[in-house]
Amino acid sequence: MEAKLNHFQNEDNFKKEIDFYNSNSKNHLIPRLYYSSTDKKDISYYYEIIEKVNGVSLYNVWHTFSEEQREEIIKQICIAMKQMHSNIGQGCDWISCFKEQF
Repeated sequence: MEAKLNHFQNEDNFKKEIDFYNSNSKNHLIPRLYYSSTDKKDISYYYEIIEKVNGVSLYNVWHTFSEEQREEIIKQICIAMKQMHSNIGQGCDWISCFKEQF
């Protein structure tokens, strides 16, 4: 498990992230949300406890794969991305998000 705290005063986006996890709880490609809180009773932050995904970064092992293995991995990534794009959740106004950041 991993705990994630909202340090950045971005509570609306944090709520959307929690909503995304809850709405997609049956998708095995998304880490499981074990618990979340936005009431600030126990600690003064919003927080969530999510499943830790074990493994190594593809970046670190890509060079060890054959061309055939790389093609198969790319196919798997495309399938996963297709599933991710069909997930349920609120959309994000990326332009506003970026304007707030910069």
